[in-house]
Amino acid sequence: MRTSFLGISLDVLSREKVCEAVIRAVQTRQSIMHWSLNALKVVEARRDPEIRVLLERFDLITPDGMSVVWGRRLLGQGKTEQVAGVDLMALLLKEGAARRWRFFLLGARPEVAASLKLRVEDAFQGVRVVGIQHGYFSNAEEPQIASRIRECGADILLVGMPSPKKERFLVNYRHSLGVPFAMGVGG
Repeated sequence: MRTSFLGISLDVLSREKVCEAVIRAVQTRQSIMHWSLNALKVVEARRDPEIRVLLERFDLITPDGMSVVWGRRLLGQGKTEQVAGVDLMALLLKEGAARRWRFFLLGARPEVAASLKLRVEDAFQGVRVVGIQHGYFSNAEEPQIASRIRECGADILLVGMPSPKKERFLVNYRHSLGVPFAMGVGG
């Protein structure tokens, strides 16, 4: 259910419901983009119209930080379950291992990205990482990276880059990525 928190869009869904939406997206190959909303992003979106416009382009916006959960309660907006991005990522990697989903990991420094595939596959037995790309690339390289993501047939795209670079990338290339589910997982 989409609502508003301090003028910023927010979806009030349980972690289970978000996971169900991801499963449906992968099964139907219909695109869902997820954004985790914390206090810093609320402040940034209220100050910067560009970030607010980017935010409105996401299909799922869940409360990442307890500050959003507590803030909604203090404002009399009811109980809200925290769906932290890092927890959702771990849940999707576990679910993806069981379902044989294909993951693309985008972000981090080049030396970190190089070891990330092995670390993820070791931590989540059965996960298939079909592509990896460090996050230090130019705007001119973005179309090639989007093409690589599409060509590898990933089901899930996890983007670990700073805001708003990751949000701009996801919004700008959403229709050319070919992934059913994409989410930012921090910088």
